[in-house]
Amino acid sequence: MQKSYSTKNKHTAYAMDTDSDRLQSDDISEKSSSTKSSNKIIDNAVYKEACRRLQVVPSSRFMRTISNNEHVLNLKHCGLSAKDMNAISTALVRNLGITELCLSDNRLGKDGARHVADMLTENVSIVTLDISDNNIGSEGARMVCDMIAENNSLTSLNLSGNDIKNQDGMYFSDLLRSPRSGRLIDLNLSHNHIEESGGQQLALAIKHNRWLKTLNLSWNHIRRKGANSICKALKLNDCLMDVDLSWNGLGDEGAVLVAEVLQENTALRSFSVAYNRFSIKGINLITEGLRRNNTLQIFRVGGNMVTHAGSMDLLTVLETNVDTSIVTLDLGDSPVKKEFIDLLDELTSERPELNVIYGRLVRDFDLYAILARGRNKHPVNPVLVLRDYIVENGLRCHDLFYRFDENKDQIVTRTEFRRGILGTGLPLSAAERGRLYRRIDRKTRGFIEYKDFADVFEERVRNERRRRVRAKLEPREPTPQLNSDDELLA
Repeated sequence: MQKSYSTKNKHTAYAMDTDSDRLQSDDISEKSSSTKSSNKIIDNAVYKEACRRLQVVPSSRFMRTISNNEHVLNLKHCGLSAKDMNAISTALVRNLGITELCLSDNRLGKDGARHVADMLTENVSIVTLDISDNNIGSEGARMVCDMIAENNSLTSLNLSGNDIKNQDGMYFSDLLRSPRSGRLIDLNLSHNHIEESGGQQLALAIKHNRWLKTLNLSWNHIRRKGANSICKALKLNDCLMDVDLSWNGLGDEGAVLVAEVLQENTALRSFSVAYNRFSIKGINLITEGLRRNNTLQIFRVGGNMVTHAGSMDLLTVLETNVDTSIVTLDLGDSPVKKEFIDLLDELTSERPELNVIYGRLVRDFDLYAILARGRNKHPVNPVLVLRDYIVENGLRCHDLFYRFDENKDQIVTRTEFRRGILGTGLPLSAAERGRLYRRIDRKTRGFIEYKDFADVFEERVRNERRRRVRAKLEPREPTPQLNSDDELLA
């Protein structure tokens, strides 16, 4: 009886503890809900009082965001002045709900930037700040850099289009070299006025920084020494994954270093050098650098002197480099020829994720080739070309088939077939390789078995060998002898 009584007491005690925990959890949830409700009331009240004191009209979008407990405060295109920003900052100092603040395209100026900086020195919840297109100038840039050194939460900062001058590069250089900015991983300084010396200052930061992941320096005036210094720093940086240097003036001198970055940097995943005044020579250098890169996934090079031949060379890199990681190749509006389209179709059939951006298709009209070809308009038969290769190299059909079969699984995929043809060195275009593959893979299964290969080539190879043997055995007619000078000149 005592044992039963003890067990009953234990169950009763457990039930009481469970009910107590549930009640305590409900109390905490109610307190949390009531705290959030009271916080948004307080924040709106603080904001309204600040607006009354500063004599500005309250923003309905701000109050609606606070009332709805939203995490993103989007005040883009609201025409906010420095006084408006002062009122908003007063309400956001203690706010814990907003994590992303967008103030793009307003009229904040340096005074508005000061209010934002003062607020973020105290605020611990905002991690993303977009203050682009606000004309904060040099003084505003300095205050923002000082704020980041004190802030412990900001990870993304957009300062695009803020009239940041060349000499302001030292503020960002000092900031990015300091461990106090260790939480900042995304920085956008595009559409500003950073030039050579500013680029050199940023190059020092790129060399020593070990936490920044994304850097956008597009639409600046970074040329010559500044561009060279940044490219040299990128060769040493092993942290940056996304770099945008488009719309600067790197030129062919910079193309040499861009090629070296592609060869030596293994951290970059996205790299844009579009619209940088690269000539044909510069594009050729960059193509060779890309050929030796196995880690880059997105590469943008449009807006330079990329001819149809240069476009073909860049696409050929994706064909010949079996270890390439490229999924997006942006050639801008560069012209291409039919051969480019054929090769792209072949590559995308093997890699559906591949995305290549290019311009218009130009007509492939080569007058010199037409004159050299004369009246012979018969297209090349790729089946006969490969047949002659087998005969001239003394191969058997299954020798070539198993050479193409890289993993020895008794079938040749389209990728293995393309690589095998390239390995032979035969002058077949992408279109001709496609016709040859479709001729062998009549069942359109996406792979070739030896029987398919033998059906096309065995008899042709055997007949060609016999024909060549008979040609050697047949007696040749003797060459007529010229017995006199008169016969020679006749």
